Amino acid sequence: MQEPVAVYSDLVGENATTAGLYLIPAQYGWDDGWELSRDLIVEAEVSDGETVAKTGLTIEEYGIGNTLKDAVYDLLTSLSGYRETLERRQDKLGDSAAADLASLKTLIRRKDSN
Repeated sequence: MQEPVAVYSDLVGENATTAGLYLIPAQYGWDDGWELSRDLIVEAEVSDGETVAKTGLTIEEYGIGNTLKDAVYDLLTSLSGYRETLERRQDKLGDSAAADLASLKTLIRRKDSN
């Protein structure tokens, strides 16, 4: 997994995690065969030695890790897990969940379904 690209960041200690905005480029991949369909801006915050990564999307998922890379991985894993859950229940979704699924379908894809 490649490193996120800093758009704006504040270094927190020597060789430590940075807080700020990061561009996660399209085709950025993670476990279970998922990748981004388009670029994604992620906001990273550092608190008590942990990094929290979240998106500006209306979807309330986030990732936590010891490093920015770990937090982004956790975030993307959460998004793909949420998409899989919504797909399994697709016929029973309310408006909000259906909108989340539509948003996730434009944001992430399985690598083999390019």
